Amino acid sequence: MILKNFLQIESVIWKNINKREDAIVAEIVNAWNSFGVIDLNDIIINGINYSLWVKFHQFKTHGKMININDIININNQLIGYKTEYGDIAIIVDYIIEDSLINRKISILQSKKEKRINQVEIDLHQLYLMHYWPNVTLSGQNFNFRNIKSDDFSFYHFILNQTNDSNWCSTICSAQFVSMNIGINYVQLINYLKEWLKRKNINSNTKPPSRTLKINLSPRSTPNNEWSLIPKPFRRKLKEIAYLFWGTSDQRVIELSKLRIPNILRIDFVAGRSKSDWIEKSIDL
Repeated sequence: MILKNFLQIESVIWKNINKREDAIVAEIVNAWNSFGVIDLNDIIINGINYSLWVKFHQFKTHGKMININDIININNQLIGYKTEYGDIAIIVDYIIEDSLINRKISILQSKKEKRINQVEIDLHQLYLMHYWPNVTLSGQNFNFRNIKSDDFSFYHFILNQTNDSNWCSTICSAQFVSMNIGINYVQLINYLKEWLKRKNINSNTKPPSRTLKINLSPRSTPNNEWSLIPKPFRRKLKEIAYLFWGTSDQRVIELSKLRIPNILRIDFVAGRSKSDWIEKSIDL
């Protein structure tokens, strides 16, 4: 049944594929909010029989751009810049009765093809998506050291040029994108330093970018290399499940609440009284 909902998301993307990215994201959000509550098979936990259901809903935010501050410096001065943090976050809660057992978050940045199997990648955004530098927001510092971005930081590519209703979008990890545009951490830092030097002279200087050129159609996941291939919103539930793995890092969740405009939630709930729970949710 959950698979059917993700099939519906693909259908929504296909119907709106010629619209702007933000309009497509809005349609995805509308579809998500229409799913409501879905009953699953009962489950036994520690000898107790529970009903099991899934609730789809949304957490409203006022997402804005964020300031990036890390090791990028010019003349011994730390330089900041602004970039999007993501269009959509998916937060998955695993709940027994009223107790939150686990919470995971995944972040998606939507981009459309400019040609078949080609997407333009802004390097200042890739730096955030892949390497997760320090972020300063309203004087508060978020330090993301020792974080594994390929578990939760994704690009959502809309295949508007490929024009295949079977695969109208695909999801790729930031690690996959960096690897396939052939740029490493040191090179990325150097590109950004040069850009920031020019930007100090002309504030309208555009950030550097590279074109990702690779077959973006979703493919089956070999072994444990799921983060190194394009993946679908649909096909088999086990190939959607990477969106449920995410990260439990509270720093990512807190910053997402402040800066991602669309936070979509899935609650997997084991309980004994669904009617008492449907209107409730665990606070973020």
